[in-house]
Amino acid sequence: MPNIFFELFIESADFSGKDLKIKKSSAYSSQYNTLSITDNDIENLYSKILRAKGDWASLNFYNFNNNFYIEISLIFNAGYQSVEHENIINKVLKICDDFVNASKVGEVNIYYNNLSKLEEIAFDECYVLSLSEGGGGVIDFDVVKQVLNEKHLDYNVVTEKISRFDGGASGSSEEFIAFLSATVASGLTWDMVKMALAYKLGIDIDRIIITCLNKAKFKILRRDIADKIRERSKDLYLKRFEEKNSKLILVFGCKGTEIEVVCDKEYRIKSLKIG
Repeated sequence: MPNIFFELFIESADFSGKDLKIKKSSAYSSQYNTLSITDNDIENLYSKILRAKGDWASLNFYNFNNNFYIEISLIFNAGYQSVEHENIINKVLKICDDFVNASKVGEVNIYYNNLSKLEEIAFDECYVLSLSEGGGGVIDFDVVKQVLNEKHLDYNVVTEKISRFDGGASGSSEEFIAFLSATVASGLTWDMVKMALAYKLGIDIDRIIITCLNKAKFKILRRDIADKIRERSKDLYLKRFEEKNSKLILVFGCKGTEIEVVCDKEYRIKSLKIG
């Protein structure tokens, strides 16, 4: 059964200076086991919260290894406090409680490790497909899978992430990453796959990256990363994997933060930045 990791944050934004300053604090946190959960369940939850807040809210939702991470933020103007402010927060807390009470069936299953699972599902001969869209297009995850199936590709989904921001310049973004087996791609160029995806999704082809992955070297790299960040490695999910200027760049998400790992072509870590 899936694990749910649900966090509600209060963000206090100071718009008065040149640089936007944001203070972020946790207002609600729940970790538990559930029977099932869908993208629609999360979208409905966010819609209820957005109606209570009015505007200035954001959603980050991603899943991997049967773990579902939900991060919602309520954004307020720094220094502004009122009874209305408190009423909004209390309404949202009630919505959060109702959601958890309706979906919780037990305690979270702690015996998981996303980083180990990432190594496990990589094919021996493997490519990483990365798609991202934040420029007005939409990545329909079902359409991506349909295209890969039509091309008779073996694949394992690594990341499906949805982000929403409502307030000021509202927008949304999606990310999708999959491991592709190279053994069934004989006679098929990756450019053909990229063109088919770009056409079906209506996104720029530059948003689609396919990079070769060396599983044996990645296995060693995975252990090096786990040693450096220890317990946090359980919750890592892959956001980006690409080769650039003779370097490999891996960006992981991890409960509200990012970890960027830069390696040489032998998968030796040159820098690791948490931010």
